[in-house]
Amino acid sequence: MIRLLVLGWLCGLSASAWAQTRSQVYGSELDRQTMTAFLRADMGWNTYDSKTVESKETRSSTTFMAGAFAGERRNVGMVFSSNENNVPYSLNDSRVNAAFRDVKLKARFGWVYPTIAASLTEMRVERSGATLANLYSSGVGAGAGVELPLHDRIVVYGEGMMFRPSVVKDRTDNNVDLGQRNEFDVGASVDLTDKILDLMVGYRVRSYSLSLNGTEQDELTSGAYAGLRLGLYF
Repeated sequence: MIRLLVLGWLCGLSASAWAQTRSQVYGSELDRQTMTAFLRADMGWNTYDSKTVESKETRSSTTFMAGAFAGERRNVGMVFSSNENNVPYSLNDSRVNAAFRDVKLKARFGWVYPTIAASLTEMRVERSGATLANLYSSGVGAGAGVELPLHDRIVVYGEGMMFRPSVVKDRTDNNVDLGQRNEFDVGASVDLTDKILDLMVGYRVRSYSLSLNGTEQDELTSGAYAGLRLGLYF
């Protein structure tokens, strides 16, 4: 009898633990929507307006994210993101390859997420067979975001970030410098399943300046994206 009671208790405990990984049953709507750990990938169709190579192009880009949130209400988190875009400008035989990798620390106060970040940027700019810039940069960033639950399956969000390079190294003989990067992201997450899988749709804008031999030029990327987020609750 005791063995059966112990076995029943263990089964009940296991079922309860499994249920806790599937859902959050207490707290606000936003508490219940925040995943403990997640992986996310999205693809965007962007317009790249480069003053450095004096051309404009429309190309795709990919963004990958991984993150985790801690605390009883999952209101403190760390998110790693990586965005890469390799853009050939066919009008004047130019190319800009750029990768932006950021680590963000977030804390939720109500609907608002103040954020601090560390960033790493790699960039290569070519025109007519000549390499104008081949740099890497590290820096810090800060910003804030907001998340608003519209429904038990839909959350809309927006975020603004500023990244300031602290170290810029270039491998060419040109005098190259990288200016402040500004990013804005608005979108929505929609539950495709009760838990575990979300659809992400939104619009992202990125701007920064690139200085070559004392001449500063603006770079602008903007476009819509769609992707999936896979996560767990525990």
